[in-house]
Amino acid sequence: MSEEPLTKRHYYAISFIAGSENGLLKIMSVYMGYPDQKVTLKRIASARRSEPKMPESAPVVSVSYLGYMTDDEMDFME
Repeated sequence: MSEEPLTKRHYYAISFIAGSENGLLKIMSVYMGYPDQKVTLKRIASARRSEPKMPESAPVVSVSYLGYMTDDEMDFME
């Protein structure tokens, strides 16, 4: 029996301004993996919706590329 190869994806940290507390901006980040290196407006909107505490109107402030790796390498399991 042969093992399936591990799927690799391009991972990004997408950060948003999620409001403010005590006069300080609250930044929230979402980590997403895609089969390609395209970060479209649709994917940004999907990332925003993936976090229940994220306001629908939260503006994106940065998109950081984390690398091409498997889920295990990204450490989602821990």
